[in-house]
Amino acid sequence: MVPDQQDREHSLVELDPAWSEDLRLYWQVWTLESPGLTEVTDAVVRAAQTLPPHRGSAV
Repeated sequence: MVPDQQDREHSLVELDPAWSEDLRLYWQVWTLESPGLTEVTDAVVRAAQTLPPHRGSAV
């Protein structure tokens, strides 16, 4: 994943659009009081809870 800010000219080329890779993603945040960050974290957690378990996951 490359944010638009890192590829402003849209010069990246997708080599194989049919290819995908399942991978485990982690959400890490600093412990600080920030209503905005809490909202984002809550949204990420809610979205993650709707996904099926990761294949090969022991959890």
